[in-house]
Amino acid sequence: MTTMALTLALVAVAAATGKFATKAEFLGAVAGKSLTTTTKSGKPFNAVYEAGGSGIFTLGSNKAAAFKWTFKGDTLCSVFKTMNFTECNKVEIAGPTVVRFIDAKSGRLNNTYSVH
Repeated sequence: MTTMALTLALVAVAAATGKFATKAEFLGAVAGKSLTTTTKSGKPFNAVYEAGGSGIFTLGSNKAAAFKWTFKGDTLCSVFKTMNFTECNKVEIAGPTVVRFIDAKSGRLNNTYSVH
């Protein structure tokens, strides 16, 4: 099975069961790819999650900065030290180019990302 076929199979399983992604499913869908969205304040946001627990992000016109992430069970926590901000989410893989981050505590949608 090719990497693309495996990724699509994992996406299909997650979408069909309505469950939150595991670390392996998350990495299969987004590792090394750009996740883009617009924040609630209207600023463009882009993040790239790398397999080793690090990543790069940009917010608005700010220069790119590093961040760290961990995945425990079905919860992804992203730590943005330059913004003094940590966010923990459940991840829904809605398709091969869409992921949703759901606040781990409140259950509310934090962001919907396009995956490129």
